[in-house]
Amino acid sequence: MEKKTLFYIGSIVLVAAVALFIVWAVRFLGIQRAEDIAPAETPEERIRRELLAPPQYPLSEGMEQQIKEDLTSPPLHSLTEEEKERIREDLLAPSN
Repeated sequence: MEKKTLFYIGSIVLVAAVALFIVWAVRFLGIQRAEDIAPAETPEERIRRELLAPPQYPLSEGMEQQIKEDLTSPPLHSLTEEEKERIREDLLAPSN
């Protein structure tokens, strides 16, 4: 056989040996994936992290105050009928 052919065969064998060693190391030495070491965050944790993060875009004037009001306002099911009617009228009123 020519030296070039032996070189190519040797290179292929060497790459295969390194790949098999990596597979062996991962399986038998207990190298774990990042998700196994540190569990992935729960949906609640992800939502909390995203809500507490600063905005990724600049807010227009008054928008930040509106967001704060929306977050602190009571949910609709806890409103009285008068408050619900007032909100309904505000929503149905023509915008200027």
